[in-house]
Amino acid sequence: MTGRLLFIYIVATYMCLPIRAAGCTMVVDSLVINDSVSVSEVTVTARRAEFKWDKNVLVANVQDTDLKNELHLNDILLRLPGLWVKDGQVMLPGRKPPIYYINDRKVMNSLEIESLPVSNIKEIRVLTVPSPQYDSDGGPVIVITTKRLRDEVNLVNNASLLYNSHWSGMENLHVMLQKGKLNLYGLYRYNDQASATDSRNRQYNLLNDTVWQLYTPGNSIQRTRQHTMQLGMDYQTESRTIGLKYYTAFNRSGKEVHAPYTVSNNMSGHTLELDNRQNSRTYSPYHHLNFFVSQKTGERWTVKNAADYLFKRNTSTTDVHETVQAVPSQTSYKSVGKWHIFSNQLSLMYQLSDNHSLSAGVYVKYSKGKNSLYYSDRSVEQYSETTETQYRAFASYSGTVGNWTLSAGINYDRLFTKSKDQQGRLLKEENIPHVRPYLSLSYLTSAGAMHMLDGTMTTQQPLYSDLNTSVSYINRFNYSQGNLYLRPSTEYSIGYTFYWKQLFVGLTYAFTKDPLNTDVTLYPGKPYAVIHQMINDRNYHTFILNANYRHQVGCWEPTVGFLCYKNFYTYTFNGKEYRTERPLMSLDFSNIFHLPRNFRLTIDYKQNFKGEVYNIQSHANSSVNIELQRSFLKDRLQCSLKVQDIFNRQRSNNIGRYDKVMVDTRSYPHTRGISLNFVFRLNKPIKHSYKGESAAEDEIKRLNKEE
Repeated sequence: MTGRLLFIYIVATYMCLPIRAAGCTMVVDSLVINDSVSVSEVTVTARRAEFKWDKNVLVANVQDTDLKNELHLNDILLRLPGLWVKDGQVMLPGRKPPIYYINDRKVMNSLEIESLPVSNIKEIRVLTVPSPQYDSDGGPVIVITTKRLRDEVNLVNNASLLYNSHWSGMENLHVMLQKGKLNLYGLYRYNDQASATDSRNRQYNLLNDTVWQLYTPGNSIQRTRQHTMQLGMDYQTESRTIGLKYYTAFNRSGKEVHAPYTVSNNMSGHTLELDNRQNSRTYSPYHHLNFFVSQKTGERWTVKNAADYLFKRNTSTTDVHETVQAVPSQTSYKSVGKWHIFSNQLSLMYQLSDNHSLSAGVYVKYSKGKNSLYYSDRSVEQYSETTETQYRAFASYSGTVGNWTLSAGINYDRLFTKSKDQQGRLLKEENIPHVRPYLSLSYLTSAGAMHMLDGTMTTQQPLYSDLNTSVSYINRFNYSQGNLYLRPSTEYSIGYTFYWKQLFVGLTYAFTKDPLNTDVTLYPGKPYAVIHQMINDRNYHTFILNANYRHQVGCWEPTVGFLCYKNFYTYTFNGKEYRTERPLMSLDFSNIFHLPRNFRLTIDYKQNFKGEVYNIQSHANSSVNIELQRSFLKDRLQCSLKVQDIFNRQRSNNIGRYDKVMVDTRSYPHTRGISLNFVFRLNKPIKHSYKGESAAEDEIKRLNKEE
């Protein structure tokens, strides 16, 4: 690996030498670019920073800097200090996933972010510790402000094609029409995605009288087809905004798994051969209706109200064919999950002065869900019905005095939960109160260095798909079960942020109570079988270090990021107590080369080191990606060619220890591939379509649904 990386850096450096000789502008500070302003016949050169700190908010200037040449919004965010990508999602380590706002209104689904043209963005503000009025439950908030443009029709078409053992494709069409104060828009997307994985799994069952070993060399192929449609309108005046939006998605997915098992008794020497073949088919319709109104009264008062209705239904059919010692058997079952959710949030904001503001509001949610699982032989019929009613009140204050900025707020929640079986018998009844304060204090020095200290308390609700009593059959040695009695998890954290010029450092300490983790235990009544289930695990402490540094040398713009995640966690394995020892660390080294004729070459290297999180030990893996970008037709057409995981090293090897069971999982996903991406924009972009906001963002996540 060292030789390969050395070769890449030598080639990249050699490529940049003739570029500089060809007249490439030397930029000393990587955060600024040159602008020329003509005064009479004298040219004055000014520098504009790509980002800066405004009080305790990171502000990125997009329209006047090199950031406007990025292909997608995520490309811009990854150039901001402290932000990382995990599983394709932008994240701030130590925080919950970010919530997006466009022109002060919450984004309802990720398609709005993906389809938003970069040329339409004026600036981006990252609030690491937002006030309760943003409805983020403690996670960071990314606020996007768009430009003021004239009335017109705008069409954006985004298409991509990917090959990595199977073909995948996506077509995304977004049309907007703005006429006066009325804005109409529509979006349609078709996504056909395929993925394949080879795995090598070993499972050790440590029983009181014997030891069993389960070895599985398997492979799986999954294909998902999704149709997505969004329609909406909003009407906006200087003091009022009214919006209505409808979003729907239909997913059809299939997964084929072939796993020949070898089960051996380490004490008796007995061996059992098991051939397992599974075919799963899932159909999932989803609907979301949102109504939003915002009213400004005078110069200081603003009232907002957002109402939502969500519906999701999952219907899954699984067929399992097994052959044990040449004797065939078959198991089939069908699971159905259905949820209705109503929510409403009313917010009131008052501007005390230019530097001081207050906000308050209430939130109400009601949900009702049903889960059922039926086996074809009628041996098992399981059913549960759960209702939740949640009430929330919040208040916050934000003020600035000199170089000091103070933000403080509090949320009060009360959650009522009731669950019943098919005969109407009560299974669970809970009344859970939560008081969640937060506090942030920041200081910006005259030299431009920023110090911020914050304390937050956040809660995480279990997914709706986990709140049931259903037991799903995987094979005769493995079962999966829901957990109707999961409680919300609570995290208390203290963070410190330091920024100076191109250096960003973030330190976070967190204590997590009743964390939601996966557990593997012996299945009562099923000899040598285990059951996988979400549980409220032991409390634990976490320390996170997040550092980022960027610089620019001629046409070469390198960025180095380092992440250290140290977990202080105690668990029991085979009758003994163990603690996590080695921290989990990651290193990112990104290189951007600005080439002639508006070409841009990006070489990214990521290294994950061996470490431990909870009771899982992860081995090292790495990846190298290369991407070439170019704009045509005055930036109306943008193209990129990307080669992913060139050396095919993005593999995972994890060892999990669960009381009497140890699971050694080695996965070899087919991540090496090549992709083409095209973005075409007809006419100039206009104001972003929808001005409303949603009051059901948390419920979307708990439905395990990203719109």
